[in-house]
Amino acid sequence: MANEEIRDRMRVANVRHWQIAHEMGISPETLCRHLRFELPQAERERLLVALDRLKQ
Repeated sequence: MANEEIRDRMRVANVRHWQIAHEMGISPETLCRHLRFELPQAERERLLVALDRLKQ
């Protein structure tokens, strides 16, 4: 499955797709579509930064 590491981090942090999408300023549907395929490095880093902010 694409982006398995990101999905695992979200699961461990107990952060939902909609929360990350809101933090990134995109719709939850857009985030789900992006996660279907491996993300480009810049988008991956943007998502991980949003996830880190939500974990705090």
